[in-house]
Amino acid sequence: MLDNFYKGIDPHTATAYAIWGEENYDKFKRRKAKGVNFLLNYSGTAPTLAQNLDIPLEEAKDIVEKYEKAYWECIQWKKNEINKMYKQGGACLTVFGRPRQFASRLKMADNFHDEKISERLVKAVERRVPNHIIQGTCGDILRWVLIKLYRKYFKNRDPHIDFLNT
Repeated sequence: MLDNFYKGIDPHTATAYAIWGEENYDKFKRRKAKGVNFLLNYSGTAPTLAQNLDIPLEEAKDIVEKYEKAYWECIQWKKNEINKMYKQGGACLTVFGRPRQFASRLKMADNFHDEKISERLVKAVERRVPNHIIQGTCGDILRWVLIKLYRKYFKNRDPHIDFLNT
């Protein structure tokens, strides 16, 4: 993914190249690849992919296999972060150390007598771990930049200028 970023190739185009080959690329394959990226990044499965793209299950399985081959490092990172969350008692941290606790949700999943509901709760937590690390870190960076901007341009300035942030 980083190599593609440095080459100026957007993630959805890169995924389309990885699945169907650069020689077969078109805007429709990019649109499908966008759906593949979001679905598989949030723990979707081949059956869901087949349904969303209205394709046969075997084709969806082939797409998942090609995606996993192309982005195996990202998939391994997600697995490692999920395992780390369990080892840390149900918490994960942004790059800057801001925690998010999942222990109570995991405990709730353990207490359900319906195995399907319990499994869905666990999967929901596991989807949120990499999401918190990535988006939470982005949020930390944004807040840090806003504080720096405030201190540099607004803290000792004209009181008639308002500083609005997110």
